[in-house]
Amino acid sequence: HFFCAVVGAGLTAMTVYRGGFGEPAALSLAIVPMIALAVGGRQVGMVWLVLIWLDLVGIGIVQRVWGIPRVLPADPVANYGFSHLVFVAATYALMSVYVRLRDTAAEERRIAEAALHAAEAARQASETEARLLRSSRMAELGTLAAGVAHEINNPLSSIQGNISFLQDVGGAVDGAEQAEILEDVQRGCARIARIVPGNHWHPSERS
Repeated sequence: HFFCAVVGAGLTAMTVYRGGFGEPAALSLAIVPMIALAVGGRQVGMVWLVLIWLDLVGIGIVQRVWGIPRVLPADPVANYGFSHLVFVAATYALMSVYVRLRDTAAEERRIAEAALHAAEAARQASETEARLLRSSRMAELGTLAAGVAHEINNPLSSIQGNISFLQDVGGAVDGAEQAEILEDVQRGCARIARIVPGNHWHPSERS
């Protein structure tokens, strides 16, 4: 507002001092509402449009009352206050269209950037979810492997103990005890076969 007031007052003083309408400074008053519109928005621009119109009317009254001689430009239309009012309104309308297009483009750019950020956030969230799912599956697989190893280790320890016993004792074990030991080994092998998928070993088989 301060800048517009200074520019408007300066151009008004120059217009009155140099002969009123017909002076190029009078037409330059049209830039004041344009600046206000571009910087302050539509409401501020409308305020300054009305103020400049009143200013032009005041210049016309001062010129008529005080008898300030008119400058005769090449275009005689510029000698009339009404033509200045129309010129200011026309330039303001053009500036308003430009500001509207600028704001629309800025809003569309903002929406596009927001959509891009949302898509990027969704992609990152999807990748994070996929990584968490893979980690969960790996943890489940590790738990399963540990459980299988534990289940296999028990019968395997029994089998190893029985075989070591037979190797150490040899022929000192009678047939009934040997059969009982071998039956225990077979039970351990059958248990391992049930734990390990794809193993078709049967207790009746002999290695």
